Amino acid sequence: MVAPRRAQSSSPSIGSHSPTTISRMASERRSTPGMFSFDRIMMLVMGLCCIVLLNTKSGEGGYDVGSSTSNTDDDQYGSTTASSAARSGGSSWGFGAASSESDKVVSVFELNITSDDLDGTNADPMAPNKSLIDVNYVPQHVKAPLWKNKHKLVHILTTRFCQMQGNLVALGQARFELFNTFTVPSVLAQSTDEFLWLVFTDPNLHPTLLTQMMAALKPFKGNVVLIGSNHIFKDFINDPWVEKIDKMFLGDLAKIQDYQAAAKSHVLVQTRLDADDSIFRDMMKNVQQQAARTLGAQAEEHRYNPLSFNIKQYRVFCTEHHVEWGYFNPWDPKSDKGHLFGVSQPEFCVTAGLTYAYQVGTTSADMPTRAHNKMSKLIKQCDNVKYKHNCIERIDAGDYKWIMIRSRTPTSTAMQGVIPTQKVKKSMEWQNLQETTWATVIEQNFNVSPQSVWKLRMVFKQNMQHILKDALKGQCAKREFTCKDSAIQALEKLMEEVKKHS
Repeated sequence: MVAPRRAQSSSPSIGSHSPTTISRMASERRSTPGMFSFDRIMMLVMGLCCIVLLNTKSGEGGYDVGSSTSNTDDDQYGSTTASSAARSGGSSWGFGAASSESDKVVSVFELNITSDDLDGTNADPMAPNKSLIDVNYVPQHVKAPLWKNKHKLVHILTTRFCQMQGNLVALGQARFELFNTFTVPSVLAQSTDEFLWLVFTDPNLHPTLLTQMMAALKPFKGNVVLIGSNHIFKDFINDPWVEKIDKMFLGDLAKIQDYQAAAKSHVLVQTRLDADDSIFRDMMKNVQQQAARTLGAQAEEHRYNPLSFNIKQYRVFCTEHHVEWGYFNPWDPKSDKGHLFGVSQPEFCVTAGLTYAYQVGTTSADMPTRAHNKMSKLIKQCDNVKYKHNCIERIDAGDYKWIMIRSRTPTSTAMQGVIPTQKVKKSMEWQNLQETTWATVIEQNFNVSPQSVWKLRMVFKQNMQHILKDALKGQCAKREFTCKDSAIQALEKLMEEVKKHS
């Protein structure tokens, strides 16, 4: 609101003088008795400054429906910073230029509110503001002929294989056997191929391992790229990770660039899959459907315009039930099959299949955390909030219950769960479910042959000493991998046991 004009005074207006003149006048009046004390003058100056600021802000305003002044790609597709909004001629809220920190769009965790604190009569504070919809806005969809998705989503699957460990051949061979036994068949069996699989590996991967990797990925016919880089992005769109690619072993760089371009104006879905895990056959399809029903539907309603969303929106999808395959069998030490054990975690997100979906204009920086072990503390379950935004949703299992396989072998960096816990050892239920699960779940759900798993275990057994030596070296690889005392102690203990029985 514009402040009312002040009455004209017979004395000169303070606003008409320079700061130096004002200071001199204040000094004179401070030393001269009269109606204007120094304190009164300073209060008057501060009041006039506030009036000027109010007039300035109110004069800048006006959301011009149908206007679009931005010309750069960053502005067209919704930069998340206030400075970007200022460059485009409007704040991220869509009301004039961003003139202060309070003008920029904030994430839900910055608002210090929770949905269940609100009564049912209030509007959803995190819902897109329909009053911001620009009916004349033309969606800025770029040409991306190598990207396709019937839900108009950009879906990427990311896997890391032996990054910074390319010269550890014994460990690398063991990890390739896991990758080829568990990961490749499950991705190949997906009921949709409308996603891009990004596989990152050491640019100096040993030639023997590289040849095997390329052969294993060849059947995917276009929706996989094998990238030689020890860097991985946090933000698929904005991180300069493509510039850090050392080598493209398989696939087309142009396809990555098309997916990046499309992600600037569409909902981005990012799924993580470790190189020794499996996802169930409908994983990618079901996650896409869930994201399309929520974020995708809202994006379409708001014409894919990032400025029509008054808050950053994301959604996390994670599994509730998964099966672990362990190298050691706690019930039968002589078993050549290892063991299977079912885990249900309705309040926790494991890394296998962990998926983040970002609304148009939202990035990973707008989430309170991306660490799977912190999510359940910082992000609420969608079933437990009144408004279904910025929450964790369980992946739709469809006709399946067990929708992930997690491998527990000495190749694991953390060594977590490699030695069966007391909970596993004491489970009579799963001791009795071994043969049934092998026969009815592993291949049916994941396209993983039980015989190939048993063969893999024999390969591990024959080369265990070499694998453990490399695993110890790999624990102390530079940069992203650190030496973990607990993992090193577990590996050393395993090494002693293997030597005793070899």
